[in-house]
Amino acid sequence: MRRSLPIAPPKRHQLLALLVLLLGLAGATVAHAADLMRKQPYLVYPGDPTQMQVLWQLTDVATSTLEWGTDTSCALGSVANAEYGSDHQHAFTLEGLTPATKYHYRVTTDAVPYRGSFTTAPNAWATQLKLLAYGDTRTYPATHNQVAGAMLSSIAADPGYQTLSLFVGDYVTSGTVESSWTTEFFDPALTNVRALMASLPIQGTMGNHEGTGELFVKYFPYPFVGGRYWSFDYGPIHVTVVDQFTSYAPGSAQLQWITDDLARTNKTWKFIVLHEPGWSAYGGHPNNTVVQAYLQPLCLQYGVSIVFGGHNHYYSRAAVNGVQHLTIGGGGAPLVTPDTYMPYIVASARANHHCTLAIDGDTLRFKVFNTANGAALDSFTLLRPAVTPDSTFPSIAVSAPDGGEIWKAGSVRAITWSATDDVGIAAVDLAYSTDGGATFPFVITRGLTNSGSYSWTVPNAVSTGVRVRATTRDSIGNISRDASAGDFTIDTWIINASAGGNGSIVPSGNVPVLEGANQRLSIRPAAGYGVATLTVDGSPVSPDTTYTFPGVAAHHTIAATFADVALPAVHLTSPTGSEVWTQGTSRTITWTATDNVAVSRVDVDYSLTGTIGPWLPVGHDVPNSGSLTWTLPMQRSDSALVRVTAWDPTGNTGSDTSDSLFHVYDPSATVGDGAAVSLFLARPVPDPSVGSTLLRFGLPAAGRVRLELFDLAGRRVWRNEGELPAGEHAWRWNGETEGGGSAGTGLYFVRLVTPWGTRAERLVRLR
Repeated sequence: MRRSLPIAPPKRHQLLALLVLLLGLAGATVAHAADLMRKQPYLVYPGDPTQMQVLWQLTDVATSTLEWGTDTSCALGSVANAEYGSDHQHAFTLEGLTPATKYHYRVTTDAVPYRGSFTTAPNAWATQLKLLAYGDTRTYPATHNQVAGAMLSSIAADPGYQTLSLFVGDYVTSGTVESSWTTEFFDPALTNVRALMASLPIQGTMGNHEGTGELFVKYFPYPFVGGRYWSFDYGPIHVTVVDQFTSYAPGSAQLQWITDDLARTNKTWKFIVLHEPGWSAYGGHPNNTVVQAYLQPLCLQYGVSIVFGGHNHYYSRAAVNGVQHLTIGGGGAPLVTPDTYMPYIVASARANHHCTLAIDGDTLRFKVFNTANGAALDSFTLLRPAVTPDSTFPSIAVSAPDGGEIWKAGSVRAITWSATDDVGIAAVDLAYSTDGGATFPFVITRGLTNSGSYSWTVPNAVSTGVRVRATTRDSIGNISRDASAGDFTIDTWIINASAGGNGSIVPSGNVPVLEGANQRLSIRPAAGYGVATLTVDGSPVSPDTTYTFPGVAAHHTIAATFADVALPAVHLTSPTGSEVWTQGTSRTITWTATDNVAVSRVDVDYSLTGTIGPWLPVGHDVPNSGSLTWTLPMQRSDSALVRVTAWDPTGNTGSDTSDSLFHVYDPSATVGDGAAVSLFLARPVPDPSVGSTLLRFGLPAAGRVRLELFDLAGRRVWRNEGELPAGEHAWRWNGETEGGGSAGTGLYFVRLVTPWGTRAERLVRLR
């Protein structure tokens, strides 16, 4: 029979008073203006009644202090907690707690305290339990805050509900966007939500609005088995959390896990938590046929009592062959109207709401409350056959590592144990400690079958105080654990990388390397230096700028030295070319020479026959003073050059030569002395010409001369004239035209005009 329950008339509430009462219970703290807290402390139940995880997030790098105890003094324990990851997150798992006990805690950062409290899970054999449930809190944070206030009222009215809350997904509107989490689910202005999350763990599944889920798992690191599915025991209940965005169709790993998970639990009450319900009152999203086809048969086979879902924003209950399929999507998302005539629907309501569930042995009582007026929207009672609690704890002993071992990070080692139980071992979890067993915050794996052995890839957690702990659970949820009897060591192979001066090896020093890893090093000479020698494990190898140690399985050494390879920089400033110097006279050769280390000496040479030499010394091993006096040879030349060579202490050399030829002439070769110079115009040098061109000519006597250049069209492009003495002369044309431009590529004619006649040559210019 399909029916819609009437909404009860409003009752009188003293909600404000209850909230004030509960804020005292939860110890909520009002944020300061300069507070570093970004996401206030909240809780995650890790599946062990002796543990509770406290999480928070800051806006900057800071150390927080977490204190806890059985009263508000929080005097039982204290820990300074540093951040992890890359977004200033903090998390700490409190261990060694007493089941079914209320604890208070305080997180203090930068002198600002945040308080909270929680009740640990009951023992595995407990037969009584109370809990809350809700979901779909996205879009309207203020509405979510009202729903959370109503849940706080339920706890204030009956503190037995300060246990946990099941959650059916769609926490926020845009789950892949950080700001959506910050301004909706974790907004500090949502004081009821903050108090609720500081008082009991929200144990939920991912909804479609969480997108790809990377931020969902960031803020809710539940003990996932694969994908984002997992399960946990809590007193008399077993909760299987389904990830509907990872395949759970036939043949999938998740469906096999769901089957095995339901089969091996011996709990009286079994629940499934998911997001998209198999049967609901439509009104937005259709029924999920995968749930109908594949999960409903498992519910019937293994005795699942309730399937919690959301996705549609209302309350509805569908009773399908004794299995209650609940849609509890009224946590803050936009409400829609349910269709009360959908198959199997026995109750529905368009209202924001939350649910309470109370178990007493073989009796389960469920109620759902309207947030607006506190009226009950629906209630039902389920009866289950009484089950004799199993209070016998399993036995487990870790045999390896047992203390004293040295295991290399990156190696694969066997963790071994033995475990027995009168009913049967349901699962084994492994974790490790790096503080001598004081805490075991690092999960190795969860949900192992009791094979007695696990191949562990040793992490890069270098410590001499490592221990491994194995935790076993029987089918009813009783837990026992054992750890290594003594400390063992995790370390790495070391590559000692050292470099001489004027270079480095990166990474350098004692470089830790995982076993079997390839380690690449960069050998980096300083500017002006090169790798001179490279030694690996005491033996020389070819110098290079990289070296890779493949498959490291031992300690190694690598050392490099560096040599100066930079050549001195030399610039000859005189003579540069085209000069006419008289033989036998003294001239000053000038230069500049620099080096990255030093210029240790300079050689100065000359040639009278151009670049082909021979090169003769002006002065060798002279200081780098920048100048040297040269007495020109008594030999006439129109092809003279000077070269300066600088040496550094390593023997590297750099040199510079006159830019072009200059002239050494005999001043006695004049008219009337029997050795007169005839009138001539030499071939231009160089020809073809790219830059400047040397134009050399001789005069038999003193007089006025003119040197001109014409293009093929007969246009004059350049000229120079003046009074000159008898003898050889040279003028340089740099390609500039009379108009101040630059002469283009082509054939040009050079003409020398003197009182004694005219001479001509041709010149090819290239640009």
